[in-house]
Amino acid sequence: MPSGIYKRVKSLCRKEKIKLDCQVCGVSIFLLESIIKRGRGKFCSKQCKNISLKKTMLGNKKGFKKGQEAWNKNITGENSHSFGRVVSKDTKLKLKAISTGYKHTEEARKKIREKRAKQVITEKHKESIKEAAKNNPNYGMRGKTISQKGKEKLRIWNTNNPNRVFKDTKPELRMEALLKSLGVEYQKQVPLFNIARVDFYVPSKNLVIQCDGCFWHGCPIHNPNWTKSQERDANQDKVLQENGLIVVRFWEHEIMSPNFRILMLHQHGTDTN
Repeated sequence: MPSGIYKRVKSLCRKEKIKLDCQVCGVSIFLLESIIKRGRGKFCSKQCKNISLKKTMLGNKKGFKKGQEAWNKNITGENSHSFGRVVSKDTKLKLKAISTGYKHTEEARKKIREKRAKQVITEKHKESIKEAAKNNPNYGMRGKTISQKGKEKLRIWNTNNPNRVFKDTKPELRMEALLKSLGVEYQKQVPLFNIARVDFYVPSKNLVIQCDGCFWHGCPIHNPNWTKSQERDANQDKVLQENGLIVVRFWEHEIMSPNFRILMLHQHGTDTN
């Protein structure tokens, strides 16, 4: 070690260190006065520093007085402190990790709802939206085409993550009551093999029960001209059967008939007792 550096290190070691407590965990730390003057030494480790940063970003308002204006308010463009700033990938990941799991309080949600309820789209705003749609050929989904691969991905996503709550139809309610009377353990609206969300699934028997509406599924008696769903239903049955499942389909008029219980047990042998 060069003599100059050795003397400097030796002089630093002789200086007295000041005892401080970590602002997060309270652990005692000893630091030089020069380090404290530079505004450092508030935390004992990087972990405690990150915890403090997270609390600050999630709404810790202790250092911000009520009614106090932000120092950078109305400062935009080239005068802004963040103008031309490029955020690194590591920083983006850190910010994402900090904000993950953040939820508004019930009071904040109420304020947001009230504010949105007061918002009114004016006629001027509506006209500007129409003008933007006219002048932009790619406005919204206009002019865009989805590839077959993209459509398949969307179908799988919608099957596993539906954006609606499924309401039981009359045939499904009757089928559920029958399964309960037979003492069958079942699951409702189960996504299977990324191909279909089945009405009823009986795990103990590897059995799938589908309740098909006469109109939307093209019943040969009540709606024989509707053929759009038949190919899809046949493809679903094929995939499910290839994966070792037994698929049984009932028409709406069959389920709603008075003798449905006898019909099901006789024709399909689905008595699990």
